Amino acid sequence: MNRLLQIEFRKNISYPAFWVILGLHYFFLISFLLNINNLSGSFNFSSNEFQNIDISLVPVFKFPDIWQNITYLAGFFKILLGIYMVIAVTNEFQYNTIRLNLTSGLTRLEFLFSKFLVALIISLFSVFILFDLGIFVGLFKNDAVMNQDFFVKISFLGAYFLEIMFYMMLAIFLSTWLQKTGITIFMLLIYPLLIEPIIRWQIPDNIDQYFPVKAMDNLNVFPFPKYFGFPVNESVPLDSTLATIGWILIIFLLTYMLIRRKSL
Repeated sequence: MNRLLQIEFRKNISYPAFWVILGLHYFFLISFLLNINNLSGSFNFSSNEFQNIDISLVPVFKFPDIWQNITYLAGFFKILLGIYMVIAVTNEFQYNTIRLNLTSGLTRLEFLFSKFLVALIISLFSVFILFDLGIFVGLFKNDAVMNQDFFVKISFLGAYFLEIMFYMMLAIFLSTWLQKTGITIFMLLIYPLLIEPIIRWQIPDNIDQYFPVKAMDNLNVFPFPKYFGFPVNESVPLDSTLATIGWILIIFLLTYMLIRRKSL
């Protein structure tokens, strides 16, 4: 494992796209959440249904709700991580560095596992950033030290980790299959938004919830209607968790089968 990490470290440390794309991801993520936090402290509105709602009084960024809310919002930024993984993997095929790795003694499974490790480390680092951000914003909003509410919904950080891992593994699979950066990024964008929803269109609800993107999305559904009295799942569903883990493993195996059959 150390050898694989060293190989990937040498590849990425001098690769500008690595620093630019990941830097933009964390910059946009942190800036967006902090700005939303600041906005929520000074915004209120009136409507026929909800009279003079003061958003600052709604516990959007307070313990324990903060973990569910910031992980949901952070999920929108995973596209940049997926794009980086697409570029990293497709470049291996386009510049024949994968062939060089294989002739240098790396097996096809080790090559795939090295990309899996990169996705794992980036996902863990993303969780670490979000955890620190949640503590900073949460303590600021609560104006108090952490209490028993701190850990109540922290499992959503685990759901966020699975969401990032699934999306990056999907990027690895599509990159290995298509091997062209532009086409792969297009597929990575269009599959969750159009292709899978069309496939699921006539599938019964008790079955379609286990489709890859739907299972990932169900880890943390849109949480904010609960502040207006609508029911929302406020815990990470076990079935969606297991389904997402299962799809990560399935995608890993499918990608390995693709690499084994390709002439490199």
